[in-house]
Amino acid sequence: MTTMGKALGSIVIAVLCLGSASAQTKLEWQLKKGEAFLAERVYTQKQSVTVKGKTHKTERQKTWVSSISVKDKTAAGYVLELRFDKVEFQLGDDRAAPNKEGFDQKLAAKLIGIGYTALITKQGKLVKLLGYDAFVRKLVENEAGPEKTLRTLLSEDSLRDDLEEIFPLLPEKPVRVGDHWKRETTEPLPPFGSLHTTVDYALGTDRGDEWDINLTIKVAHKLPTGDADLFRISKGEVRAEPAKGAVTFDTKQGRLVRAEKAVTIRGDLAIEARGGQAAMEFVSENGVKVRVYGKIDNVDSQKD
Repeated sequence: MTTMGKALGSIVIAVLCLGSASAQTKLEWQLKKGEAFLAERVYTQKQSVTVKGKTHKTERQKTWVSSISVKDKTAAGYVLELRFDKVEFQLGDDRAAPNKEGFDQKLAAKLIGIGYTALITKQGKLVKLLGYDAFVRKLVENEAGPEKTLRTLLSEDSLRDDLEEIFPLLPEKPVRVGDHWKRETTEPLPPFGSLHTTVDYALGTDRGDEWDINLTIKVAHKLPTGDADLFRISKGEVRAEPAKGAVTFDTKQGRLVRAEKAVTIRGDLAIEARGGQAAMEFVSENGVKVRVYGKIDNVDSQKD
């Protein structure tokens, strides 16, 4: 090969390498009408609250396994039916052997077999949550508790949050390694106000069919407006430490593999109740792990 030929050959190789390095990847859910899969969500919380020099500590864990059926595929997205297959609420030392007579465990038993419907885009964006009122009425019929209590413990916002963890936001356009996109949400935190969360996603490592997505999470707090039923937050601050998370998405199967994140929230607040005022400090360490399984089967047998 001549010197000119070698030079042209090197240029071609360099261009090909450059093209490979900058190749774009399309991330989107690929679901078919009639198929079903499982999603497991494990939420853990360690909380410490100090009021008038007294500190109260709690640990709790909530495990939900939902069967998700694809009822339809439309131009707006996927119509999904979500049904609770396994629900466990565990508190403190009961994490090893939950108290079956406790309210949480009774509620868990009543949740099995009921659910709701959601419309989700290919990018994992929740368009609409359907059937929430029917979901609550079914719980009331099952004697799971008073309707007002159930709407507080299992609010529509909490169901939305769960869905957003099973369906992390994917970019609208093909992306390269290092590209970023964001999701912003506002979460009510009664009676402490609300939390505005910004999640920055960055496309990370290519593992063949699976891609790593790195999360950076920022949380801002807003104090409540108006008076609460029992007490009022007159002043103070709630802040979150810089938080990280990770998502693994399978581009061949077109679905989430796993996701996890951990956020620590600290608060210093002044509480007014019955004409008096007290200072409250709290620390809440929150973690979420999600796994998606391709078949309706025993989840425990499929874990790594």
